[in-house]
Amino acid sequence: MKKRYAYRMRPWIYVLGAAVIIISSACIVVNCLRLARVGELISPDPALDGAAIGVLALVIVVMATTLFGSGYSIAKKGVVRNIGVFFAVMPWDDIVLVRYNEEKTILLVYYRVDKNGYLKDEMSGLQARFERVVIAPKHYDAFAAAVRRHAPKAEIEVVKKEDGNEK
Repeated sequence: MKKRYAYRMRPWIYVLGAAVIIISSACIVVNCLRLARVGELISPDPALDGAAIGVLALVIVVMATTLFGSGYSIAKKGVVRNIGVFFAVMPWDDIVLVRYNEEKTILLVYYRVDKNGYLKDEMSGLQARFERVVIAPKHYDAFAAAVRRHAPKAEIEVVKKEDGNEK
């Protein structure tokens, strides 16, 4: 079974997404009532109302999958990132470093790609791409341990907080 880590978003994004889903649902109900000619609601253009129902239903599905289905999965082939219906995979063999700081404010995964995509990291001198993994800080250790299990060559690095008095 795949282990899944939900994508962490700010609370106002969830509130905004829920508002879009509720408003779209209300519009679908009104358009259905207009098409059914309930009471005083009569559709001047049934084709337009039918198209609006389809588009709004698609908006609801996309918004719900983006808000509640986005995240990172530990799978057989690698770390799978999905945002809504879009997926990307970082294969286990390509992952070289997982770095996060002591305060657990940022988690980065460095992975190799084609030669044109390499970036040089200033701290380690490593040439690889990196991706910021946006999950809840309480899952950083478990995520790093899962990567270590599946990619034994990958290094796990916890960056210590620097003292302000030292140079």
